[in-house]
Amino acid sequence: MAEPGARSHPRPKAAEKALRRREEVLRVATRHFSEMPYDDVSMSVIAKEANVSHGLAFHVFGSKQALFEAVLRGAVEDVNRLIVADPEVPLERRLRGMLDRFFRHVEESESTFRLALRAGLGPEEELRRIVSEGQETAVMLILQAFGITRPNRLARVAVRGWTGSLDRAALAWLEQGQRIRRAEVVALLEATLLETLRQCGYADRLSAS
Repeated sequence: MAEPGARSHPRPKAAEKALRRREEVLRVATRHFSEMPYDDVSMSVIAKEANVSHGLAFHVFGSKQALFEAVLRGAVEDVNRLIVADPEVPLERRLRGMLDRFFRHVEESESTFRLALRAGLGPEEELRRIVSEGQETAVMLILQAFGITRPNRLARVAVRGWTGSLDRAALAWLEQGQRIRRAEVVALLEATLLETLRQCGYADRLSAS
């Protein structure tokens, strides 16, 4: 029995249940937003498929727009998790592994990848901001993989440009029906980034590559 005056706390099981419901709504919403135009997506349909009430879906996310923004953040975060370097992996294998994981993700989640690209180029400022912040995070993660924690301005700009070419290369690879082997595209992008970093003054960091 709780002591007199003791505060009651939500049971862990209740919190876990709420989190599972939120994740399920996001999972279903990601598929819907990736497969159809925004205006055709229905919160009621998403709630039904996620097995939650329509009111709960609105209570958790507030609006369809807010749900879409949550989906987009999740898509961006999924990619950035893939490019976190494992410090136990030798330097010469880190970038190749990051790129390989990225292309596998693009192949397996093509519709979500295209969704993020469209949002990043679209007219809505908040959506562009979400994608842009994700790209900035990706730049820092890539540089950190080489032990570059305080990059010079040129490196930040150059690697940001490289991430844009990475997205375009992945899109072109998909549109060509993946007729070029993934390993060939990965090797080319790897070589391009390494040369970019050399030109930015970090040749010493790449001596093992």
